[in-house]
Amino acid sequence: MIYLAQANGLGLPPTYQLTAVAAAEAEGLRRLSTLVPVLALSRPEGLASGLMAILLESHPQKGLAILLNMVLPKLTIRAA
Repeated sequence: MIYLAQANGLGLPPTYQLTAVAAAEAEGLRRLSTLVPVLALSRPEGLASGLMAILLESHPQKGLAILLNMVLPKLTIRAA
């Protein structure tokens, strides 16, 4: 696990543990390391929102820009 600490110290992207869980298991996830944050997924569709949350936490400006690029083209303005 020393390699993870060194990678984080160099500014490399963080490593995350993706764990598939049932709703009842969400509170008691087994961590592989204290250096690796856990991302619990109850459904594969949840991966995108989980990754977006991680991006917004780690790089807020970049995450917001990506989110806006995804959402703004899908918005439509409707005349009354």
